[in-house]
Amino acid sequence: MRNILTFKEADELLSPYYEKIMNCMDKAFNTYISVRKFLSEEEAIVIFKNRTKACVIHDLIKANVTTEFSGIKGITINEWRGVFGILINNSIFIRFKKMNTSLSISNAKTKQNSKFIHQQQLEGFPATPTFVYAGYIPDLAWNVINGYHLACFSGGLNWYYDMQGHSVEQLSLELKPTEVKPQTRRVKPKKENKPDEKTGTEG
Repeated sequence: MRNILTFKEADELLSPYYEKIMNCMDKAFNTYISVRKFLSEEEAIVIFKNRTKACVIHDLIKANVTTEFSGIKGITINEWRGVFGILINNSIFIRFKKMNTSLSISNAKTKQNSKFIHQQQLEGFPATPTFVYAGYIPDLAWNVINGYHLACFSGGLNWYYDMQGHSVEQLSLELKPTEVKPQTRRVKPKKENKPDEKTGTEG
């Protein structure tokens, strides 16, 4: 069974690495900005799609994480079933992603991603650690990063941590189906047309 840690439990394991995690994402984003600036000075201006930007930044994060966390006791860096991440003390598995302002993850709707969000068992992944996302939130123009967060989902959002503001919110959200009430049409009674009243004098 997967062990889903509370934020307090996760914080004890992650607090020594907050700065490193944030720096890996920050350096990757700044490298992307440098590449974009270099290309914009060429004759053929390259316009990246958002998906391409996220992929480039992800590969740069991967390189930075491999350098920053290599050789640290208790940390394993690897790709599990094509998903890059770091395993901390066999208790937390961190996956890196671009996030939206609502802290939702930009993910393709696959069975693997759905199981990751719901903390379910995944073939080829460690069986017990809590799945946690480390994410960056870019502005609309992808010029700056507006936030660096850790987020733990279990269907809904369990908890998140703002690595810049050092604020935490513990959540206990349950996903319940929304009851849709049938709409009833109010039928107004049809007005009867009254016969026109004649005016004037009779001849």
